[in-house]
Amino acid sequence: MKNKTIIRFKNVFIPFSESLILPIILSAIGLKILQEPFFEIYKRVTTPNDFPLNIVNMNSELNFEFLIRAVPALIIAPFFEELIFRKIFIDNLSKLYSVKNAIIFSSICFSLYHLPNFSNLIPTFLLGLVAGYLYIKSKKIIIPMIFHFLCNLIVGLLKLYGKTLLDNIDKLNLNIYYWMFIFFGVILLITGLYTINSKHKNSELRA
Repeated sequence: MKNKTIIRFKNVFIPFSESLILPIILSAIGLKILQEPFFEIYKRVTTPNDFPLNIVNMNSELNFEFLIRAVPALIIAPFFEELIFRKIFIDNLSKLYSVKNAIIFSSICFSLYHLPNFSNLIPTFLLGLVAGYLYIKSKKIIIPMIFHFLCNLIVGLLKLYGKTLLDNIDKLNLNIYYWMFIFFGVILLITGLYTINSKHKNSELRA
C-alpha cells in the first residue's frame, strides 16, 4: 500500500506534451476574464471598506515585498492546493460518487478554503471546476498545477502593470462592450479546454 502511494506521488511530475502549453494559457486567460463580472458585481453591492484591498490595489511595485508575497501564490499554492483539492479529493470522491459530483464538491471545498474573502468565492469555484476538468481529462495533476500557476501569474501581472487596462474595463460600466469582452473570455476558455480535450483523445488513440 505504501509503495503504491509513492508511485502515485511520482506521477505528479510525469512529462506532458508541450503542445498543451498554449491551450492551457488560453484557458487561464479566458477564466480570468470570465471571473471579472463576479468581482465587479461584488464590488457594486458592498461598501469600499468591505471590498478586499488586494483586489482594489492594482498598482503594486515590483519590489522585495511583492516577490515575497508572490512566491506562495505562484509556487506553493498551485502545488499543494491542486494536490489536495484535485488529486486527493477527486481521486477519493470519485470512488464514492460520479466524477462530475467529485469535481463539484472539491470545487466547493476549494472555494470555501479561500474564506473570508467572499469576493473570491465564485471565481475560485470556477477555477476549481476548470482545474478539476483538466485533471480528469489529462489524468496528470501537473496540468491543473500549471493552469493554477498561470491564473495566479495573471493576477500578479495585473497588479504590476494592469491598472490602465482595469480602469478601462471599469469605464465600460457593464455596457454591451463589457459583455462582449466577457464573451471573448468565454470563447478563449472553451477553445483552450476543447483543444486540450482533443489532444488527450488523440493521444489515447495513438496509445
